[in-house]
Amino acid sequence: MPLRQATVPPSTRCARPSRKASSSTSPQKLLHDLQGVLQDRRRVEEVAAEEDGGAQGAAAPQEVVKLHPTMIQEKAAIIVEHFREHTAKELGGRAKAMVVTDSRAAAVRYKRAVDHHIKEHKYQDIHCPSGVLRRDRR
Repeated sequence: MPLRQATVPPSTRCARPSRKASSSTSPQKLLHDLQGVLQDRRRVEEVAAEEDGGAQGAAAPQEVVKLHPTMIQEKAAIIVEHFREHTAKELGGRAKAMVVTDSRAAAVRYKRAVDHHIKEHKYQDIHCPSGVLRRDRR
């Protein structure tokens, strides 16, 4: 079934962050910004559900918001900063972490966002290895 775009009033549209996260941005600030994005997502879902009269209309905007580049960048920043501050020191600095997503497309996007965040902040004490994503031949 093809996705159709929900008509969202201007007052409920998701606002993009006005600036990129910088090295001075704290994880708490990123979490606060992410919570704002999630609140906007809820408003979009409510409007879509009202238009379609049911939960089926809310599924399409949720997928769009869930894979939105801004949402993924913010979550990737939180993941990396949390790992560096709380987890990396465990096991004598040899701790590992795994990011689990609900789709292969999301996995690729999170991998790229995490790599970008690490490179942007020039972290030398953390790296993000990954295998190769191959297309299924059917």
